[in-house]
Amino acid sequence: MLGGPIGIYEVDRYPFLKQELATIETAVKKGVPTIGICLGSQALAAVFGARVYPNLQKELGWDEMTLTKEGRASPLGAIEGVRVLNWHGDTFDLPLGTTRLASTKITPNQAFAYGPKVLALQFHVELPQRDMERWLIGHTLELANSKADLAKMRADAARFAPAANQAGHRLFNDWLDGITASSAAA
Repeated sequence: MLGGPIGIYEVDRYPFLKQELATIETAVKKGVPTIGICLGSQALAAVFGARVYPNLQKELGWDEMTLTKEGRASPLGAIEGVRVLNWHGDTFDLPLGTTRLASTKITPNQAFAYGPKVLALQFHVELPQRDMERWLIGHTLELANSKADLAKMRADAARFAPAANQAGHRLFNDWLDGITASSAAA
């Protein structure tokens, strides 16, 4: 599950979210490997009963994650020392029964895991530099309201996206390998 410019708590404005959350809950209960990025991580947090709400400040730009001990030992170890893209205004409380994997100064819950089959990432490692322009166009109102420096965002994407994408490939492959290993052991 990927992101979007809405809040997962805006079910009254976007009624389809109710079905989305029900589908995610069913997948998690059935043990289907599930990964959520950005809005997808917020959806997972909501499914696990955590509060999702507007953060005190929007997080928009490239930054390194602070990995927990569990985060460094997890597939997120692939992003240690790598700047990844934050593009969110919402945050969530850490769901009960999950493990915090990463944080930033602005957002304490950047990533969590629920066993080996559920991974939630508030940040982005899947955005190739060539796609940044579409994001800038698609989110023009949000960026204007945030007074974002588009030239800096383009330059930062050129500078940081290649390493983030490479680390992202490793992160996702390591996560899938972990699922395969846990299934084989079961």
